[in-house]
Amino acid sequence: MILLDTNQIMISNLFAIKGKGFDSEELTVKDIRHSVLKGVLYYYNRFKGEYGEPMVLCYDSGNYWRTDQFPHYKASRKKKTKNDNINWNKIYQLFSVVREEISENFPFLSLQVESTEADDIIAVIAQERHRESAVLSTGGGHNDDKILIVSSDKDFQQLQSMKNVHQYSPSRKDLIKCEDPIAFLIEHIIRGDVSDGVPNILSDDDSLVNEDKKQTIMSSKRYDSILEEIKSRRISKEDSEFRRNWFRNKNLIDLGCVPKDKVKMINDAYCKEVARHAMNKNNQMDYLISNRLGDLTEFLV
Repeated sequence: MILLDTNQIMISNLFAIKGKGFDSEELTVKDIRHSVLKGVLYYYNRFKGEYGEPMVLCYDSGNYWRTDQFPHYKASRKKKTKNDNINWNKIYQLFSVVREEISENFPFLSLQVESTEADDIIAVIAQERHRESAVLSTGGGHNDDKILIVSSDKDFQQLQSMKNVHQYSPSRKDLIKCEDPIAFLIEHIIRGDVSDGVPNILSDDDSLVNEDKKQTIMSSKRYDSILEEIKSRRISKEDSEFRRNWFRNKNLIDLGCVPKDKVKMINDAYCKEVARHAMNKNNQMDYLISNRLGDLTEFLV
C-alpha cells in the first residue's frame, strides 16, 4: 500500500514547476493538472513494484478537529498564507477540480474526510492495515504487507513503531528512518511543534501567537527532568506542574489520538472508496491524451 500526502505534494510540485514568483491569478486548471499528476504518477510508477497497491491519495479537509480543541492550531501558518500575496482560494478550487478528475479516471483511491487532515487519514489507514496484518500473522497467514507513506512531514516518524511502515520524503528524495519512534514521539510532545502553533509543555496555549508572550525556555537539564518524570509515570499525578499541557500536546501531536468518531468516519470512507473503485473504469490514458498531457504517459508502466 502507498499512502500519499497529496496536498503537500500538490503544492510542492506546483512551486517546483511554476517557480516561487508565479502569479497565482494566472493559474489555470491545466497548470494544476500537470503539476499534480506528474507527482502522483511518478510515485505510483516508482513504488508500486515494492509496495503494491492500492495507492491512496489522502487530502486535507477544512475545519480541522484539532482547531476545535486548540484554537491556536496552525494560526501562525494561516496568518502567513494570508499575507503572502497568493490566491490560495483559487489554487485550492483548482486542486478540487483535478482531485475529482483523478478520482474518476485513475486507478487510485481518493480520500478527503470532513474536519480531518491528510495526516489523520494516513495514520488511521496505516494502523488499520497493520492490525489486519497482525491478525493474519497470528492466524498462520503470510504477512509481508508493507506500507509506504510519501510525505516530507516529520510527524509520520512516530508511525514507524509499526514495523511494516516506511516513509519516503520527496524533499530529501530518500527514506526517512526513525531508530526510536516512541522516543521521537515523546520528545515531539514535550517540545511541541512551532510550525503547527503547538508550544512546549512548559508554555501557555497562546505563547506562539501572543506578541506579548514567549515560550518558556526548555534547557537540557529541564528537558531531562521532564523526561524522567514521564518515564516514571509521575506525569499521571494531579500535582505535576505540566500535566495539563502534556495532554494538550499529546492530543494534538500523537496520531494515535485521533478521536474515535473521526476514526470511524475515515474507515467508513475508505470502505466506500474501495467499493466505488471496484466499479470505476480505468481511463487514465484517454484522460492524459485528451488533456494534452502526453508527456506523462511514460509513467503508465
